[in-house]
Amino acid sequence: MAEKSKKSISRFLHSIDKCAKREEIRLADELEKLEEENWKKEEVKIIENARFLMMSELASIKNKISMSIYNVRLNFTQKIFLRKKEIEEEIFDICKTDIENFVETDEYKSKLKDSIAGASASLGGSLDIFARKEDVDYLNSVSNSENKVFETQKIKYGGLIFCKDNVVLDDTFDTRMQEQRKWFIKYCVSKLV
Repeated sequence: MAEKSKKSISRFLHSIDKCAKREEIRLADELEKLEEENWKKEEVKIIENARFLMMSELASIKNKISMSIYNVRLNFTQKIFLRKKEIEEEIFDICKTDIENFVETDEYKSKLKDSIAGASASLGGSLDIFARKEDVDYLNSVSNSENKVFETQKIKYGGLIFCKDNVVLDDTFDTRMQEQRKWFIKYCVSKLV
């Protein structure tokens, strides 16, 4: 009986051992699945982090490139603007020089006479005539006695301003040059590269 009891115990232990091995295999499989799931989760997190870092770095690089392009464009725009301004100044410096040379000629004196005649015809009667200091003596000598000649600092380059009864007629190189400058800026400078 003892032998039967030993066999029963042996079978019982063998059954427990078998059951324990099955449980061990099941737990090992479950553990392996859990580890695989954890690795997959970690892999997804790593990929998401890498994607985030890549997108962040890409956005930073795009921003740097955009700023660089903006700065280059701004720099060239400023250079173009300055060059346009230089061209404008060069042209009007030439005009000023030509006017300064012209006001020293007899042709200019003839123009002043024609200007007075034109203003008298337009406005009629006696006129108040405003001129540069350099032109006042000449105008007093050629103007009729009804007209009054005044010196003004407003006229720098030449020409005359006529006044009668709150009507003003401006026939100066100063005004013409301002008008030409506006025209030049509108139609020429804007078309320069």
